[in-house]
Amino acid sequence: MSETILKATNVSKKYGKNNALDKVSIDIKRGMIYGLIGENGAGKSTFMRTIMGLSTIDEGEIELFGENSKKGLQYARKKMGQSIETPALYDRSFL
Repeated sequence: MSETILKATNVSKKYGKNNALDKVSIDIKRGMIYGLIGENGAGKSTFMRTIMGLSTIDEGEIELFGENSKKGLQYARKKMGQSIETPALYDRSFL
């Protein structure tokens, strides 16, 4: 049985009256590769920000490495790294 790395269940996030995320669910197992694809404003960065704890969710649940309590998520997030948007380190001519 594969270990679940990330499980998001019905995750929702609003900014004012606008739904940035509307009941997003995903289950990612160890060793699998996923990509978030969508137009600008689709919620990709918002979803990643909620996973990393940079933004709070309004509804739903996030579980990382089997942890879903506030303290457990803080611990689990120490195992992760992520870069949101284009890193300033790279020369844009290569993108």
